[in-house]
Amino acid sequence: MILAFVAPIMVLKFMVTFAQIILRKAGQKVRIFRIKDIMKQRKVIIEKITERMEKHKDDENIQAECKKELEMM
Repeated sequence: MILAFVAPIMVLKFMVTFAQIILRKAGQKVRIFRIKDIMKQRKVIIEKITERMEKHKDDENIQAECKKELEMM
């Protein structure tokens, strides 16, 4: 009788935990795909940032933003 009460709860808990694992893995695959895509386009991104830096030589705020972006790359 106790087993008949506890078993559905345990199955439901297992299903929820398993679904969370699947979602976490799918999210991880998406993040890895995005990182690989960014790394493929890295040269183009760096060129765009340096062009922006050259265009806005007088603006210190934009220069600081561009330097931070280049450090991230």
